[in-house]
Amino acid sequence: MNPQILLVDDDETTRDILNRLFERLGVKIATAANPEEALAVLSQGSFSAAILDHQLKGSLGIDLAHRLARQYPGLKLISLSGDVVPDPVFCRHMVKPVRLADLRELLLFLGFS
Repeated sequence: MNPQILLVDDDETTRDILNRLFERLGVKIATAANPEEALAVLSQGSFSAAILDHQLKGSLGIDLAHRLARQYPGLKLISLSGDVVPDPVFCRHMVKPVRLADLRELLLFLGFS
């Protein structure tokens, strides 16, 4: 099964941990370390959601979110941060550290069974 969720975070450890947690829930995700990788990955598949770290090296996740909202209007955008003021471009906000229960709730919200 192809991944339907893209995780964008510049921290490799965070990407690895969240990838493993999603795998425990039976969900395959794609990952990207920066906006350029994210755009490349999104152009290669059909994604229903993108989880974006709010602080990316050299850019802000919010800038990427607004770009993705324009380019992929059906893509659900989820903010991932330690502390951030929500922006209406995001349909959901997750706070680090993310727990397995948080991901279960997110998957239900996104329509995964």
